[in-house]
Amino acid sequence: MATSAESRTRAYRWRMPVAWWLKSTHYTLYMVRELTAVFGALWAILFLAQVPLMKADYAGWLSQMRSPGWVLFSFVSLLFVLYHVWTWFNLMGSVLYIRLGKSPIPGTAINALMFAVWAVASIVIALVVATPILVG
Repeated sequence: MATSAESRTRAYRWRMPVAWWLKSTHYTLYMVRELTAVFGALWAILFLAQVPLMKADYAGWLSQMRSPGWVLFSFVSLLFVLYHVWTWFNLMGSVLYIRLGKSPIPGTAINALMFAVWAVASIVIALVVATPILVG
């Protein structure tokens, strides 16, 4: 049974200011990083929604892809996704723990490997995309 002192105590109401993330540069960069994922996902959803239109009217689809609004949105989304990937790969050196034998691989080596794989994958994709354009 509750005593009179317990029934008079109020629950703690925790309050967080709306702009808490603007008080520190680290918090701001963290929130911007989280927002970049939204732009990347939105771009992917919009692009995939437009793919079926390509079969029906290729010229119309192509003109829509070349419209200034779509090009600008794609460029901004690309910058956001590049920032997201950059911060994610830099984080991997601190979070990922790989041990070879008795000693762990340094975080800088893990970061370097991640960026090297990213560069190789980007070059391969660029060659696959550019080859039909350059040859044909």
